[in-house]
Amino acid sequence: MFSYISSLSTRFFSARFCFLILGLFTDASLVWADPVVHSVCHPALSEHFVSPANAYLNYYQLAINNPILADELSDQFDTSDKVSVVPAESALYLLGQYKIAQFKKESDYKQSQILQQLTDLALHSKQRWISDEVAFLVALNYYYKKNYTLAYAQLEASEKRAIASNNQHLLARSLKWLANIDIEELQYKRGLNKYQQAYRIFQQCDNYPQLTLILTNISTVYIQMEEWAEAKDYAERALAMYEEHGMNNPFIATLLHTNLGEIAAKFGEQEQQKEHVERAVLLADRIPLVRAQVITRMNLSSYFIDTGDYDRALDVAQQCLVVALGENSQHPVNSANCDESIAKVYLAQGRYKEALKYARTAMVSYKAYNERVRLLEVYKLLADIYERSGDFKQALTFYKAYSETGKAYLFAIRHNELFYLQERFDEEVHEKEIALLKSENALATATLAEKKAGVNMLRLTSGFILLLLYLLYRRYMAVNNDKSVLEQSNEKLVTELVADPLTNLGNRRFLAQWRNALKRDDYPQGLAVVVVDIDHFKHINDRLGHHIGDEVLVGIANRLKTLVRKHDLIVRWGGEEFILILACNEQNSERCLQRICEQVAGAPFALSCGEQHVTISMGAKFVSHAGELMDNWDEILIEADKALYQVKTSGRNGYHLADA
Repeated sequence: MFSYISSLSTRFFSARFCFLILGLFTDASLVWADPVVHSVCHPALSEHFVSPANAYLNYYQLAINNPILADELSDQFDTSDKVSVVPAESALYLLGQYKIAQFKKESDYKQSQILQQLTDLALHSKQRWISDEVAFLVALNYYYKKNYTLAYAQLEASEKRAIASNNQHLLARSLKWLANIDIEELQYKRGLNKYQQAYRIFQQCDNYPQLTLILTNISTVYIQMEEWAEAKDYAERALAMYEEHGMNNPFIATLLHTNLGEIAAKFGEQEQQKEHVERAVLLADRIPLVRAQVITRMNLSSYFIDTGDYDRALDVAQQCLVVALGENSQHPVNSANCDESIAKVYLAQGRYKEALKYARTAMVSYKAYNERVRLLEVYKLLADIYERSGDFKQALTFYKAYSETGKAYLFAIRHNELFYLQERFDEEVHEKEIALLKSENALATATLAEKKAGVNMLRLTSGFILLLLYLLYRRYMAVNNDKSVLEQSNEKLVTELVADPLTNLGNRRFLAQWRNALKRDDYPQGLAVVVVDIDHFKHINDRLGHHIGDEVLVGIANRLKTLVRKHDLIVRWGGEEFILILACNEQNSERCLQRICEQVAGAPFALSCGEQHVTISMGAKFVSHAGELMDNWDEILIEADKALYQVKTSGRNGYHLADA
């Protein structure tokens, strides 16, 4: 039965793992395929290094590409001359040291010492590019500590400094890391746009490692969005570039093969999947990052589960746990990932008690560290375990948690052009909840029937026929009562659906949840709240019948769907009224209303009684940002309704925008 849930999870929340912290492994900040510094990319630095043979430039490039080897070569530099007479060389040496310290996970104190030396050097040399590099590194420190608000502000400042100094490399890196934060905060469209901007700049500078990394990052984003064709295209482009330019970077290669393995799994290409996931494990073992070693082993274990090799799947998952609990481990979430993988193997083997133990352990860690996507997966896993072991009540409990948490997650990503998933998600999870309730109902009925049969035999053998009939009647009523309670639960779940059953649009409850999920800085360009009313709808019902009225409602809903954009919102408010939330600026709001009104009236609706022209009236209120809508929803709706009334009293088939 729970294979249904597995398919649902695959569509919404990938059961495999990919790197959510994009670009974590490398920031090829000054790495060029051609060692000669491009003046168009970094004018200030190109003044100091016109020759490709400069030892400091090569050292820094090596620290980016192979920090282990660079660390071994550090002793070749004269330690008594760390502050060179050439400030640019000293800066590159210290930047190389900083990259090595980051790679080796050395203490914050050691890294802050290097940053202070760079700061002092920038101050004394008065070379702006050095201070700009320091500010950029500070921003990345905020990023690694997941302080995305400060990181974003610092990176935007770096972006401005780069534009002012014409430092194209700093500009591209700032854009890339701003994109990383956008993706972390589920702002996919905005992040992808910044990736494309950074890509164009790196392309001008022939920076192939960064180009490969950005293509890989974009592939990862499309994996998260379940856009598999695009994910495959970008991953294959990244691999082709990596191989064409003879790169030997285990960081980027690990990312590449991790993505390619997941994509191959999605397309059912098991041989390619095995090749990529095994390659990713080998590459991850070459870099001292526990996170990479954990994730690649999770994917390999998942592959063995898919192919039915449960012994090897368990062996790999247990190896993962050893790595995650080792002395270099950074975070309890790593071990939670391994616990989850072990639980999945035990579930596949039918060892429910062990599966439950590891799944619950993972759940505790995911809750503690707010790992929403993994918590969703483990809720589903627990529901699966309980259902297969026959405990339908507990299965339903965790499936409801999966449903509620999943809806909250989907609301959080409404700006990612995945908003349509909400309707699909609600419909399918409620169907599953009802199926689980029916299973519990069947189990309860069977249990009560067994008790009834036992009582029946007992009374028959004792000879008390009349008493037996009385007791059987009582048992019969108890069974019916239990069934009634369960049926009422089923009906409650159905009525709680946030989709309007006639038009399949969201209903009032859906709109309320959407409003509750808003952030104050959403829709910075503004939005229009529009109340839509079907003209002469009562006359349609009275003249043609209510079934035709229903067809008109469905027709209007479908036409409105085609006229709004993916990031707009349309719900059925009730009766013949709809609510539109249109993302637009104030100057374009009237044009949007005019277009919708004309398009609805422009073509007849094909109804069972023949073609009929139907028009709508619209009243709207423009608000400057989401915070205003959150604070004044009722007042805004009243203003839009008043505007609608003006249209209705002025002849209908039109629109009116309330005064600001």
